[in-house]
Amino acid sequence: MTRELEYAYGVVRDTGAPDPLPPGVLGVAGGPVRAVRHRGLAVLASPVPAEEFEEGPLRARLEDLAWLEEVARAHQRVVNAAGAVGCVVPVGMATVCRGEEGLRRMLEEGHPRFTGALDRLEGRVEWGVKVYAGPAGAETAAGGPAPAPA
Repeated sequence: MTRELEYAYGVVRDTGAPDPLPPGVLGVAGGPVRAVRHRGLAVLASPVPAEEFEEGPLRARLEDLAWLEEVARAHQRVVNAAGAVGCVVPVGMATVCRGEEGLRRMLEEGHPRFTGALDRLEGRVEWGVKVYAGPAGAETAAGGPAPAPA
């Protein structure tokens, strides 16, 4: 029996907006992303095929780095799109539920945790900073000697 599962990306507040994402954002396996609502929250989800995402096949596929990269990029694409519109609490990559009932159960069981995280994150922005250190005595991009270490 082949049936589709629901892949979860993140949780947002249910603002009542018909679509919490910009148009054209596709999820894992190219599925359309939609919001499943419950008690003031909405989980962003899309259908995925059971033959790839049931526990056994998923465990095997997690060893396939090309497949894993594709899933990770799709997951992050959805989270980024949601974050551009409002506050989102990402869920772990490869979080899969059985149908909308499973997604609503996830929202119910995690309701205090999700609402608390949204309360803390609302109005904040995540920044990533990279610092590069060259070998001692290296020159700077402007061509001069590197400053002495502090």
